[in-house]
Amino acid sequence: MKKLFFTLLLLSQQAYSFEWEAGVREVFLSPYTYHYNSDSMARVIRDLNDRGYERFSAHPRLVTSNSNVSLVSSARIRSSLDDLGFLNSRVTLLDAKLTIKPLIYEAGELGEGRPAKRLYPQKPMVFLTSYEQQLAGFAKLSREKSFARFVVGSGIAHLLEDSNSAKRIEQMLMKLRKTTSKKTELLFEIVGDEDILALKKAVSEGFRPHNSIDGISLVLNVERHFNEGALNEKELEKTLETMESLLPGLPVHLSRVAVPGCHDYLVQGEEIYCGFNPRNNQIQLQRLLDMKAKLLELVEKGYVIKTVELMESNTDFEPTEVDSRYLYYNELLRSPDILALPKKKIPLAPVFPIKTSGGKLACVYYDKLDSPPFIDRMGDIHSLMLEANLGAFKNWQVKRLSLNDYQTGQMQDCGAIFYFATNYMMEHTLPFLKELADKSISTPVVWFNYNFNTFVKVLESMDRHPGFEVPYVLQAETTPSEKNLDPGFYRFFDYKGETFFKPTEWNYASNNYGASTEINGISVIASELVDVLSVARHSWTDKEIPYVVRSGNIWYFADSPMSFTHYEDRYYILADLLWDILDEQAPSKRIALARFEDIAPNTNVDYLRWAIDYMHSVNAPFSLAVIPKFIDIMGINGKNSVVHESIEKYPRLVQAIRYATQRGGSVVMHGVSHALGNVISGYDGITGSDYEFWLYPENTPLPFDTVDWFTKRIERGIEIFNKLGFKPAAFEVPHYAASVMNYMI
Repeated sequence: MKKLFFTLLLLSQQAYSFEWEAGVREVFLSPYTYHYNSDSMARVIRDLNDRGYERFSAHPRLVTSNSNVSLVSSARIRSSLDDLGFLNSRVTLLDAKLTIKPLIYEAGELGEGRPAKRLYPQKPMVFLTSYEQQLAGFAKLSREKSFARFVVGSGIAHLLEDSNSAKRIEQMLMKLRKTTSKKTELLFEIVGDEDILALKKAVSEGFRPHNSIDGISLVLNVERHFNEGALNEKELEKTLETMESLLPGLPVHLSRVAVPGCHDYLVQGEEIYCGFNPRNNQIQLQRLLDMKAKLLELVEKGYVIKTVELMESNTDFEPTEVDSRYLYYNELLRSPDILALPKKKIPLAPVFPIKTSGGKLACVYYDKLDSPPFIDRMGDIHSLMLEANLGAFKNWQVKRLSLNDYQTGQMQDCGAIFYFATNYMMEHTLPFLKELADKSISTPVVWFNYNFNTFVKVLESMDRHPGFEVPYVLQAETTPSEKNLDPGFYRFFDYKGETFFKPTEWNYASNNYGASTEINGISVIASELVDVLSVARHSWTDKEIPYVVRSGNIWYFADSPMSFTHYEDRYYILADLLWDILDEQAPSKRIALARFEDIAPNTNVDYLRWAIDYMHSVNAPFSLAVIPKFIDIMGINGKNSVVHESIEKYPRLVQAIRYATQRGGSVVMHGVSHALGNVISGYDGITGSDYEFWLYPENTPLPFDTVDWFTKRIERGIEIFNKLGFKPAAFEVPHYAASVMNYMI
């Protein structure tokens, strides 16, 4: 945000209590005037931006047929998707953000009536399908233009009262979340008290939109929440508490709030109209200031309101007849001080550089969101994988830090800095970017994935433009599915004469595509400053674009190479480049260890012996991950009874393990039974399939997990190995999942 740009240099963080959003409606004199891409609209948003707005919302119009309310279509005279795309570009140039909120209007094919409060279609399923089809165009636009927010559901939320409709709406939201840009927040609109009652019933029957939407757009019931145009603070408190109890953790955005500029007004649906009542600029100013004060009081009490949309104008900047409910036409409201909001100050803890006990220090920062419903641990996981890679460099120590834990001056002792920008919505503070830019003068800085242009802006302000920018994110040509395994994306990665690739598989466990089809588009502006180290190739056209680039000490990867890794993936490009990034000499002798996994009585011993002979013939080190106890609680693995047996009961397997140790192999203890033993924790209760020290699918530690239970279980496995004469070289956790306490032991 422009007004925060320089204040972030202070010793305390500052943030607005909430944000204002300017709502602008379409108005037409003909199909070619006053649309969202018109000069008139450009004038409106420029004026509103001068008054302090940094968010704008557009309300494109949908209509239902008079003869068949079950069908939804676009209004015949309306702004096109191209108009909205150009509007988003105009708003972006103002360093502002755009919300698109399609509204269904009550009357006529032209959409000349008012927004429908709620509709009662004869065929709800047909209606919702038709509505979803209309929203698909806006979702596609979000992928192309990445506007800030997409609000859906206005006029339909009351249908949640019917359980079948509620399920269909939940399916629609899930599909929209998948087809809408990840950069675009998806909000669901609730209009008035009747919608809240329908939501309450749906929630009691299992309606859970948390995984699909990013918040609630709430249109307040006018008669209950406003007394003579003044906000009723107590009623709003009750409503906010109700919404939090129904959809905990989802932020509320107050939507379509009108501040009437007339003493007497009409209420139709949840809309306010002044009609022929005379305009009173002073009373409108007082109502706005009173509302602002009451909203700030609610925020001080701890209520969370993310944005407040004020109905400011329509697309005509100088109408012949002024609509008195709109603020834009009030001359008393032109000063930015009217909307100015106080900032919250959060004192920062004293800052100390990261200390290390010796050697060089690699600092790995990552994005992390912990506040429901925004839970994102991808950056945490990817940074942990990088830490494992950096363990190969004996002269280096590693410190991993969430971006949330950054403090000014923290990078002082960092000899190399890595940052996993895996969440597109993450906001970066100026001190972090400034210190990163300062360190890049003498220290390698590696940036993965999103939002690199925020760093470019800081470098540019220091007259140190890196010679390349990352202005967009490229998506697949089509949507991947079980039947469309090559949707057309940048799948291949060329590096030093080798080609690496992303898999094209369907993951039936998660019902998702087995690779990320996204890649950030790198634009090289000054080729003399930039080395292109690796290129990505399109799976359909073989078109090449830069994948890894370097400009001095600044390195950039166009995605996170840790995502969806497999045995021939681009992850190896990073692994090789680490030697250059850290300025270390790669060893001339390459060492690798092959591990044969899940060695148990259900292992094919003949294949195992063949593999042992091969590894011995090429003089390659290898290990066997042996499970000392075999469990089959369902009796389905070759026997018709429950099995709990030591591997000593299987002499051919024991002989094969001993055969491996005689040919240079080592033995790793892979859990004790690789299954819990009394219940299914995973898949089928058979050794090798299930978790042993973790409860799955609940994804929590075992309820009876104690130091005594864990150590005694491990000791039983060691006893079996000792009896057979095997000395385990290491311990490997089954499925790599155990409690923190287990790992500490």
